[in-house]
Amino acid sequence: MEKQPLTAGKALSTLALFNIMAIPLVLFSLMTSTLIMANVSASRLVPYFLLPEVDGTIGAGAHSDTIHTEASETFNMDDKVSSCTHFSWSI
Repeated sequence: MEKQPLTAGKALSTLALFNIMAIPLVLFSLMTSTLIMANVSASRLVPYFLLPEVDGTIGAGAHSDTIHTEASETFNMDDKVSSCTHFSWSI
C-alpha cells in the first residue's frame, strides 16, 4: 500500500468507481445464471425436436369415447359414472 494519506479525492473516486461497477457486476451474475439455464433447457429440448414426426391418425373411426373397466363394463362418456375404480381409455 502507498504511504500517502487517504484524501477526500481518493475516497470519493474509489466510491464512485465501486458505484459504477456495481450494476455491471450484478448483471454479469444474472446473465451467467440465465445462460446456464438456457443451455440446460436447450439440451433438453433438442432431442425432443430431433425426434421423427408421428402421424396421430390411427384410422377412420378408431377413436371411441368409452371407458372400459376391469369387469369389462362399458360406459358411454355421456353417462354419469358414480364409481369406477379401475379404468382404461380405449383409442
